[in-house]
Parts: sequence; C-alpha cells; structure tokens
Amino acid sequence: MEMLLSALKTMPEYNDILSALTSGASAAITGIGQINRSHIIAGIASHTQRPIVILCQDDMSAKRFQQELLCFTGKECPVLPSRELTLYDSAVVSRAWEQKRLRQLHDLQTGNTQIQIFSWESMAQRTMPPIILSSAAFTLNVGTEYNLEHLIG
Repeated sequence: MEMLLSALKTMPEYNDILSALTSGASAAITGIGQINRSHIIAGIASHTQRPIVILCQDDMSAKRFQQELLCFTGKECPVLPSRELTLYDSAVVSRAWEQKRLRQLHDLQTGNTQIQIFSWESMAQRTMPPIILSSAAFTLNVGTEYNLEHLIG
C-alpha cells in the first residue's frame, strides 16, 4: 500500500493539492475516475494526517468508497448512515441508528476519525448542533459506580 501512496508524490497535480492543503486551503477533486479519487484521498490522508470528509451522491457510492479506501489505507472509514424509513406503525423504536450517527459525528468533531464518508442524504438529515453534542458527551469507566440521577440529568 505504501508503494502505491508514495507513487502519488511523482504527480505535479497531486503535489499542488498537498501544497494547497498544507497552507490551510480546501481542495475539491473532480474529473477523474472513482478508483483514482480513492487513491488520491488515501494519499492525502497518509501524507497530511488531516481529517477528510468525503461527500458521495448516495449510500451505494459511499459504501463503494469505503471498500476502496480500505484497500488503500488498511482501515475501514466510517460511513454516516442515512435514516431508514419505517412506513408502518411500530410498537418498538430502536435508537441504534441515532447512536451510530452521534458516535460518528462526535468522533469527527473530536479528531478521532481521519476520514468520514457521507452521502447527500445522510448529510442533509437534521442533527444537534456541534456545541450541544460536545457538551452532552461524557465517558463512563468500567468498574466505577455512577449516580443514576446524575447520569439522567
């Protein structure tokens, strides 16, 4: 994998992107094939160690991006899930979907995720503002006793 990523350094266009990013600018990559975009993004992640957000047109392309990046980086990049519609009355509500979204958004906010993949649909869904998310997050330690009323509050 390192050989593939280091080969990018021989491309002047790639070096221009790295220069722009290291100077604090943003970059958009268009007009190239899907696998080439994945290769370049994996290289940028490796060479800059900066967080990267990838916005895809739909969930299927987000999953494809995830698989390609796994091949280049050796790590599975999280895909923010879109809401699953329930078109019937349900007696039980699962919060797993919301918890997964909040975990990924919190990890991105705190710098624990280097590459986060979004689809348009997942990006457009409402969620709490970042300031509220960070103020509501806390860590529980195994073996420690906590006051239930304090946790609820």
